[in-house]
Amino acid sequence: MALVAIGIIGLVSPALADRRFFRRVQSSSVPAPSLTPARPSVPPAEPIRPQLAPSEPTPTLSTEPTLAAPLTDAPRFVPPGLPSVPGVPGVPALKTPTLPDEPFPRQAPEGPQSIPPRTITSLRPDGAACLFIDVTGAYLNSLISTPRQDAGPVNDMVLGARVEGEQTTQSSVIIRTVPSAQSASLDVNLGGESCTRTTAMTPQASIDMTGRQRFSLHKSVEFDGAHFLTRTPATQLESCQQNLRARTMASQIPVVNSIAETIALNQANLRQPLARQETARQVTNRVVPPFNQAIDERLAAANDWLANLSTTLPNVHAFLTSGRWSSTGSAVTGQVASTVPVSSAPPEPRGGATVRIHESLAPSLSTALQLNGREITIEEIRRWIDLFGDDIGGVSGPDSLMPPLTSPTNVSLRLADDEPLALSYQNDEFRVVLRASIRAGDAVDLPVHRVSIGYSIRRVADSFELQPLPVDVQAEASGTFVSGTVEQLIKAQIEGRLRPVTISTDAIPPMANGHRPRVSDVTSTNGWLTVVFE
Repeated sequence: MALVAIGIIGLVSPALADRRFFRRVQSSSVPAPSLTPARPSVPPAEPIRPQLAPSEPTPTLSTEPTLAAPLTDAPRFVPPGLPSVPGVPGVPALKTPTLPDEPFPRQAPEGPQSIPPRTITSLRPDGAACLFIDVTGAYLNSLISTPRQDAGPVNDMVLGARVEGEQTTQSSVIIRTVPSAQSASLDVNLGGESCTRTTAMTPQASIDMTGRQRFSLHKSVEFDGAHFLTRTPATQLESCQQNLRARTMASQIPVVNSIAETIALNQANLRQPLARQETARQVTNRVVPPFNQAIDERLAAANDWLANLSTTLPNVHAFLTSGRWSSTGSAVTGQVASTVPVSSAPPEPRGGATVRIHESLAPSLSTALQLNGREITIEEIRRWIDLFGDDIGGVSGPDSLMPPLTSPTNVSLRLADDEPLALSYQNDEFRVVLRASIRAGDAVDLPVHRVSIGYSIRRVADSFELQPLPVDVQAEASGTFVSGTVEQLIKAQIEGRLRPVTISTDAIPPMANGHRPRVSDVTSTNGWLTVVFE
């Protein structure tokens, strides 16, 4: 665009018609050669001072055309210290920490070591994993990738020329997983194409032109289990412009019009390198800051949430950040090591995303939720059951359908100090077992009992139905008549709150691009609970 305006004035200005683009050869002061041998040169008494090249002037409409080097990389943003471009936001200060040149320093091995092949279900070196989260790159793209098209007018001033026209931009975000053994590494790519049809106008002339700019922005994101880290996006840009027609003040004069327009068009073509650089700068300043800011704001919010969790719920924070994350060229994997032996191998991941939980997760979960020695009431257990049904089914049932609490409100369970929670995943059934002593009023204290609450899993068409299993309340030691009566009361109150739960295809809300994650399979066998998403 700027190229056109410069070319127009250079063509129609009478002063440029007589201007020479090559300097006149000056007479040389070197003496004529002779046959006498030359004397050896005497070294100078003072050191030769380096000559500094003059700084390049800012291009204006009267600047002579110069051929610039080919565009290799567009500027990423407006550097600090330079004047800001009107209407273009600067690059925001990042709240997420930046990655160092070597994020994970490697120590030299002390001897020859064999590195075992790493797979997506590999176990931690300090113990078998009891929780796996596997997400493929294709599934991530289905959740966030949204082709976008923007169209609007162009009205700008570029180096003294008024540029008007229309512009259409098509873009999409794609996530690519990057192989990494130390963290979940992602490459967020914003790619697209911007097409323009504009006219650059000055008082002397105007030129119609078309342009096409292909851009690709790559931003690295890593998650090590405790923090999200990021880098400034790298930018690649291909710019192509074509000058179609020139119009000058002499366009209405026969014979002269074609000559003046041809000269103006030729001069505009000579300034194409400068025009491409200016276009690259404008496209970069328009695309990079919003893309960079949108990602950084989301990552900063996640880092703030993790930081606050370390203060409010330190045990939960320690549990969540104890996982090990890695990535391959096709998927991202997170895993949490078990504190007790894992009795069976995990099933293979399937679909777009897979969550696999083993029974041995119970001790770690007890520590994270601080269940050891905690005292809970029957009403709290009933409320947890309601939350489970609402969250899994995606629909909150009316409280009027739930039976009222008729048992004494002073009946409570004191969870055991040792192994208060156990999980069971067998034969398409899952159970939660609480080990607790029972206290009813001030006179009844019963020893440790096992309270078992569970559901069976059954596929119904495209949905999954969770049917409540009979509640089991049993004393670990021989019971009495009083204990039998209290056990029946507790069993009746818990069973009265249980209701069937249906996991339907619309249980999960749709994402921003309209894609709705769907639960494609739920199984509970051989000690593993597996949930597959599509």
